[in-house]
Amino acid sequence: MRYSASVNLQLMEISVRNMKYIYLLFFFVSFSLNAGIEDDPYKNITYMQLDNGLQVYILSDDKAKNTQIELTVAVGTDVENEQTFGLSHLVEHMVFRDKRVPHRDYLDYIKEQGASYMNGYTSRYKTGYSATIESEKSFWIVEMFAKMLFDKEVELEDLVSEKGAVQTEIGAYEWMDKPFEYFVNVLEMLAPPQPDIYRDDFSLADITAQPAYFNQKINNQTFTLEEVMSHYETYYYPANMILKIAGNFDALKMKEQVQKYYGSIEKKGTEKAIEPIEIPILNQLPYHLFLEGTAENAGYIGLKYVMDDYTKYLIINTYLDNLALRLQQNLRNDLGHTYSIYASGSNRGKARVAYIYFDGLHDEFETNIIAVRQAINDDLEYLSDETIDEALKEYKKHYTSIEHDSASLMKLIGTSQYLKEEFNSTTSSYQFFKNINHKDFRNVLKDAFVEEHQYAVISREYHLFPYDISILSLCSFVMIFIMYFRLYHFDVVAGKAACAYRNIIMSRRISNRFVGFFYIIGIYYVSVFLWSWIKYLTLTYIMGNNAYLYSIDVPYSYIWTISDMVLGIVLFLLLCRYVFPYYARLVVTKEGICLIGHRVKTILQEDIVALKIVSWKPTTLLKSFGLSMLFWKPLLEVSLANGSKIYIRNKNVQHLKEDIEKHFI
Repeated sequence: MRYSASVNLQLMEISVRNMKYIYLLFFFVSFSLNAGIEDDPYKNITYMQLDNGLQVYILSDDKAKNTQIELTVAVGTDVENEQTFGLSHLVEHMVFRDKRVPHRDYLDYIKEQGASYMNGYTSRYKTGYSATIESEKSFWIVEMFAKMLFDKEVELEDLVSEKGAVQTEIGAYEWMDKPFEYFVNVLEMLAPPQPDIYRDDFSLADITAQPAYFNQKINNQTFTLEEVMSHYETYYYPANMILKIAGNFDALKMKEQVQKYYGSIEKKGTEKAIEPIEIPILNQLPYHLFLEGTAENAGYIGLKYVMDDYTKYLIINTYLDNLALRLQQNLRNDLGHTYSIYASGSNRGKARVAYIYFDGLHDEFETNIIAVRQAINDDLEYLSDETIDEALKEYKKHYTSIEHDSASLMKLIGTSQYLKEEFNSTTSSYQFFKNINHKDFRNVLKDAFVEEHQYAVISREYHLFPYDISILSLCSFVMIFIMYFRLYHFDVVAGKAACAYRNIIMSRRISNRFVGFFYIIGIYYVSVFLWSWIKYLTLTYIMGNNAYLYSIDVPYSYIWTISDMVLGIVLFLLLCRYVFPYYARLVVTKEGICLIGHRVKTILQEDIVALKIVSWKPTTLLKSFGLSMLFWKPLLEVSLANGSKIYIRNKNVQHLKEDIEKHFI
C-alpha cells in the first residue's frame, strides 16, 4: 500500500508540474493574442447601418482631445448638366443656413460654440460636411449636424446671401469665358491623344468631361429657391449618406445619440451620384519614360500593378519603404550622391504605380539609377529573412505610432471604409499586415516585379553639357527665323532674276503686318498639330506604342529630342512654302510684277492683259495675294494672257493701279 501511495504521489507531482506548463503556455498564448489586439489601432472602430439606411462609423479614443465629425452625401457635379451645373455646390452652402440659429448660419454658430474647424466641400460624386470640436461637446455636435442636415427652414434671404458667397468663390462671369473655353476645347479636340498610363497600360477609359466651368458662373445667378430645395429633397436622405465620428467620447452613448437623432429620420429617396466601377487590366509592356532638358534630375523607378489584393498592396509598400531606407543609408548617408530618396506612388482607383524617387547631380545621378535598379534585382534574387523582418518592423510603425488626434482617427475610419467598400472586408488593415509571412512577402515581390510591369520615369537636366537642350532650342529658333525670312531666295536661286534688287522700280506692301504676324502664328500651330498627329499615327499603328520615342534612353532619346525639333521646323517651313504661302510685298521691275513672301510669284509685263479694280467676293479668296483685316475692300484684278486672273490687296488699290500703269504704259 505504501508503494502504491508513493506512486500516486509521484503521479500527482508530475500532473501538477504539467498543469503549470499548460497554464504558462496558455498565459503566453493569451498575452500574444492580446498584444496583437492591443497594437491594432482599428480595433475600436464600430460600423453600423441604421434602419433608414444611414451608414455610421464610430471610433472612440480616450487619449484624443477633440472630436471630429464628417457626413458625406452621394451627390455632386456628376448629376448635373449645363443648365444645372453648380447646383450641388449651392445646395452645400444652403445646408449651413437656417433662420432659427444665430446668424442664420450653422457654420458661424458652431464655430462660436468652440469648433476649431467647420467646412463643407463639393466634388464630382460627393458632398461633404465636417467639423472639429472639443471632446466635451461631442454629443452636441452630433445633434447639431442632424438638425443642420435634416431640419431645414430657409428663405429667399438665405439664398441671396449664399449665391453671393458662391459667386465670389467661383468668380464672376466675363464675356471672354465662353469663347476662351470653346477655343481650348477645340484645341484639345484637334490634338492627338496624349500618352496616359492609366488608359494605355491599364485599359481604363478616359474620364468623361464635365460641363464647362463658365456654366456654373452663369447658372449661380439664376438658380431659384425652389430649384435648390428640390435638389436638396432629392438627394439628402439617410440611405444616401455616410456618417463618421472620431474622438474622445463614450462609444455606447454615442451610438444611442446617433440612433436618437439620425435613426428617427424617415426620409427616403432613390437618386444618387454613382462613381463608375473601373476594372483595370494591366498590359504586359514595361512603362519607360525618358526626358531631357527638365528642371532637375529626378528618377522614379518601381512597378505598376493592379490592387486586386490588399495584402499585395501592403507588401509592396512595406518593401519599397525598406528599400528606400537602405538606399538612403548608402546613396545619401555614405556617398552623398542624393538629397532626397523615398518611396511613393500614384493611383487611379485600383490601378496603381509604386516607385522609389531619387535625385542627384549629373554624374552621380547616372550611378544612382544603376544602384536603385541593381538593389531591386538583388532583392528579387535573394531577400533574407532578416531584411523582411526589418521591413515589417519598420512598417509596423504606421500602425503603432499613430497620433491620437481626431484627424488621425478619422483616417483610420477612412481605411476601414475603403476595405469594406472595395474588398467587402471587415478585417482591419492591421490584421492584414499581421498575417504577412516571409513566403507571401517573397512571392508577391516575385510576381509583381516582373520585367513587363516595370515602371521608370527618368528626367535629366542635360546629357552633353549644361543647358544643352535650352541652347539647342535657341539655336533652332534662330535657324527657323533665318530660314523663314530667306524662303523666297529659293526662287531667286532657281533663276527668277526678274525680281533682282537692281531691277526694282517701285515697292508696295500688300499685307498688313499685324495680320501677317497672326497668320504665321497660325501656320506654326497647324504645323505643331500636324507633326503631333504624324508622330502619334506612326507610333501607334506602326510601332504599336504611342509613347515609344520617350521609352528609349540616352543617347538615342537625346538624338530624338534634337531630331524632333529639326523635323518640326522642316514641316513648318514646308507648310509656309507650299501649302499656306504668305505674300508680304509687291515690287515692280522692268520685266513685270513680283509678289514676294514665302515664295516669289512673277508676272511678266507681256503676260498682263488688263488691270481693273473689282469688289471682293468669296470666290476671289484663293486667288488673292496679300492679307488685311479689311478683307472686304476692293482688289486689283490682273488679267493674264492665258485667261487666268489674280487679285492683289492694297490699302489703296486705285493708287496701286495708277502706279503700275505709269511704269508699264
